[in-house]
Amino acid sequence: MLLREQAENLFMRLALDKEVKGQDYRVLMYLLAQGGSLEASLSAIGQELSLDPNNLNKSLIRLEKVGVIDRIRKDSRRLLTYRVTDEFRYPNQPLEFCEA
Repeated sequence: MLLREQAENLFMRLALDKEVKGQDYRVLMYLLAQGGSLEASLSAIGQELSLDPNNLNKSLIRLEKVGVIDRIRKDSRRLLTYRVTDEFRYPNQPLEFCEA
């Protein structure tokens, strides 16, 4: 029950944040579907989601700004790891919704 309440509170906070756009939710759902962490280039994710890399980058910046994701730069300039923050994950596992 705690996990469900936590998820509801987090998503409500996102829903009420006027800075977060509809496209940002698509990006977040994509990351959650990937297990909450993904190492890829902007162009690869943009192709997968049919989003322009510039618009995708804006979404990632907004999600990072509100504390939903972290961007971790590796050695390569093009590959980044995008990770849903711990607040949106249960310890080391993707966020899963519980039945009521």
